[in-house]
Amino acid sequence: MCILVENAEEVAYLTAHGHWTKEPGEGSCFASTRAAFAAAKEELIGKFNIVQFFTLNGQIVNLDYGSGRRKEPARSSPGPNHKPQPELISRADAGDHRLNKP
Repeated sequence: MCILVENAEEVAYLTAHGHWTKEPGEGSCFASTRAAFAAAKEELIGKFNIVQFFTLNGQIVNLDYGSGRRKEPARSSPGPNHKPQPELISRADAGDHRLNKP
């Protein structure tokens, strides 16, 4: 019997070396759900589950869930038809609220 961290979006299990595996038997066993939850919160993943894996029959039971530290979304570069948006300038700079036109 083992307590594991499961990446809910990829159905993969955290290993002792900080990698992910599709095989629950290769996942890192945690002493408690609290320890597994703390480890999962530090991972660069979205949704996760804390699961109990029964090694004798392969059964997996969800015990808890949460969200880890998400990766920063990749910023896409503007396409060739991208038009910059006008910026608002402050009243102190312009005397009133109007658009700063390039």
